[in-house]
Amino acid sequence: MQRRQWGRQKRGFTLVELLVVVLIVTVLATVVLFAMFAATETARAARTRSMVARINDMLLEKWESYRTRRMPINIPPTASPQMAAQLRLNALREMQRMELPERKSDVEDAPVTLSSPPARNLAYRRQVQARAQGGNFAGWTEANQGSECLYMILSRIQEGDTNGLEFVREAEIGDVDNDGMPEILDGWGKPIAFLRWAPGFIPANGAVTAIQDGTT
Repeated sequence: MQRRQWGRQKRGFTLVELLVVVLIVTVLATVVLFAMFAATETARAARTRSMVARINDMLLEKWESYRTRRMPINIPPTASPQMAAQLRLNALREMQRMELPERKSDVEDAPVTLSSPPARNLAYRRQVQARAQGGNFAGWTEANQGSECLYMILSRIQEGDTNGLEFVREAEIGDVDNDGMPEILDGWGKPIAFLRWAPGFIPANGAVTAIQDGTT
């Protein structure tokens, strides 16, 4: 009788079997999490590439407009063609500096070559007064100034009835350094920096001078 009762008892899992099951579940969970992480990273990279391409297209269109842009400068009648071209080039560079800023000084500094700041630059100054800590340039930190300038540039670009910021999602606009000035963020929440001119140009008294053969 005791043998028959013992034979009818259900056999349970051993400790080794439980450990094997836990190990299998852990491995499967790791594989799934890794796949989800890879998919998320791919999506973030794809979105960031799309944003950069869209921003590049809008800025390039603005950049191309400077080719035929009339500069508000007075060229002396006695100026040689070379001098007249240099005066226009200096004014063009300063116009680009003030309309396509990459740092707070581009917005804050008064023009040197131009007789007055362009209307777009005045709009940027109003944005600083409305958003920056304290309502002035002192409250605008330089940590992410390139991305903050990019936000202002896009905010003033119009393509028909479409604003340059309309393609940017709400989660892609932030204020990482908490200075009140919004920034354009990439897929990982990091500010997208903006560089107006390639290395090879340096600012000098608000203007820009090309570097050639180690001399300015």
